[in-house]
Amino acid sequence: MVDANSPCQDNLTSDSILGGKIRIFQEKNGYRFSLDAVLLPHFVQSGKDSVIVDLGTGAGVIPLILSSLYSEIKVYGVEIQDSLAGLAERNIRENGLQERISVIRHDLKKTPIPGLPKNIDYVVSNPPYRRLGSGRINPDSQKAAARHEILANLEDTAGAAARLLGKGGRFAVVYPASRTAELIHCLTKNNLEPKRMRAVHSNTISPARLVLVEAVKGAGPQITVERPLFIYRDDDAHAYTDEVQTMLYPS
Repeated sequence: MVDANSPCQDNLTSDSILGGKIRIFQEKNGYRFSLDAVLLPHFVQSGKDSVIVDLGTGAGVIPLILSSLYSEIKVYGVEIQDSLAGLAERNIRENGLQERISVIRHDLKKTPIPGLPKNIDYVVSNPPYRRLGSGRINPDSQKAAARHEILANLEDTAGAAARLLGKGGRFAVVYPASRTAELIHCLTKNNLEPKRMRAVHSNTISPARLVLVEAVKGAGPQITVERPLFIYRDDDAHAYTDEVQTMLYPS
C-alpha cells in the first residue's frame, strides 16, 4: 500500500547505518538525520523489556537504533509530519521490525497520545535546537521544523515526556550545550530531575557543543556528570574517535 503523503521514490536515498545492520530511506532534499540521532540511543540505559517513546521520531532512526541495541524493547515513535511518519513506517518495514516499533501520527503537545500503552518506562527526544527568530528558517518545511521550534519547543517536549511517564520513569534528550541552563530549568520545572549528563565535544580542545541528559520523574536532586564524549581525533579532524567509530560500525 502506498501512502499518499510519502515522498516520491525518486527523491529518496537508501543509506545504511550501524555497519549495514540498519537500512534508512531519507529524502534527498528534505531533513536528513545527523550524528545526534546516533549518540542519543547509545546514551540510553534501558531495561531489556522496556517500553520506550520517541517524541518527534522523524524517519524513525532513533527507534531503529534502539531496537538494534536492545533486543526485547518495544518502541513507539510519535511524529506530526505525515511525510516523515510515512518514511518511518517504510524504514520499519524495510528492517523487519513491525512487531517491535510502531509509528503514531500525532502532535506531541496534545496528550493523551492515542495508541500508546498505559505504562511507559522511557521517553527519548532529539528536539529542534533553534528558537524562532534565531537564524534563517530553512524554506524546506521538514528541515525548518527539525531545526527551529516551529511545531514544538523544549517546553512542549519536556511537558509531554512528564505526562507520559510515571514516577521513576526516565527521559533522555540531546540538546545544544549553549542551552544547558535552559534545559535543566525546563526539566526540573516539569518534575524531571536530571540524574546523568554527558558533554559532547568535537575534540579534546573544543568546547562542548552538545549535552546528553537523562532525567528521572519525581527523583531527588543529584546528578552524575559522566566523562566527556569526543567525536573526532585530535590528530585527524575527519577521523572519528574509537568510541564513536564503535557506535557507527559495531562488530
